[in-house]
Amino acid sequence: MLNIDKGYVHQWADFEWVDGALKAVRYLKKQAFRVVVVTNQSGVGRGLYLESDFLSLSKEILQLCPIDAVCYCPDSPEDNCPARKPSPGMLEAVDEVFGVSKSSSFLIGDKPSDLAAAEAFGIPGHHFPGGNLFEFVRSLVRRNNDYFEDTRTS
Repeated sequence: MLNIDKGYVHQWADFEWVDGALKAVRYLKKQAFRVVVVTNQSGVGRGLYLESDFLSLSKEILQLCPIDAVCYCPDSPEDNCPARKPSPGMLEAVDEVFGVSKSSSFLIGDKPSDLAAAEAFGIPGHHFPGGNLFEFVRSLVRRNNDYFEDTRTS
């Protein structure tokens, strides 16, 4: 949840960072976490914008934010794609690339489908209700420091 959801954001001009998002990602990286964005992009499947539009937006984000990867599903809900959240397919794809440690991983999302995907994959899901993402993340990591202590990336 890095940007304010304005519905089908696919251009940099329409992208607006959630308060504290950049600081949250930098904090997680300093804490030795890998940061991967998993996002449904049904606007592509619905024909509202091109996949290349989303890829261009992702490139802009990656230039400013130390995210390790962006994983996305371009299909609409009607396509019943197993990668699309609430299914765990994107998380499984991330696992194939990075070798996810489920004991030290978590997902932060703002929709029930995010939390359902986390549960289906076997990691904790945390609902971000809005506000400052850095404060939310810092509190989450501090609260679970013993849980995460020895299982982060190096």
